[in-house]
Amino acid sequence: MKNFKKLVNSTLVVFLLVFFCYGCGGKYDDVIEANEDFIEILEDYSEALAKAENAKDVAAAINDVAADLEKIAPVMKKLKEKYPDLMTNKDLPEKLLESEKNMEKVGEKLAGSFISLLKYMADPDVRAAQIRFGKAMQSTSM
Repeated sequence: MKNFKKLVNSTLVVFLLVFFCYGCGGKYDDVIEANEDFIEILEDYSEALAKAENAKDVAAAINDVAADLEKIAPVMKKLKEKYPDLMTNKDLPEKLLESEKNMEKVGEKLAGSFISLLKYMADPDVRAAQIRFGKAMQSTSM
């Protein structure tokens, strides 16, 4: 579970950097759109986990988010290739730092929803879905 949290946190940090590019005069509009999609996917996942009442619900929520992440992964890969500077740019405009709170909220909300997930980790369907989710998260990381 620690590795999963590290993966989620590192992915969120990468997407936070991407999200910072929101005010960069349109250069990164495609990055912003993909990042907003990513945030929405994680918010939906968090809500689905919070509503889950059993292992079947949890597995379904995880599989749904994995499917969404698998769809966005090729887009994220193309963006990584298109904007290699996003991984090294340390001088982003101060205006962009304001968006950090949005990403932090998503991360906090997602972390809070893991309680539902932990209750059902012994279930084989949940474990299988969690593995799929981990692979999907890795495929989206920039």
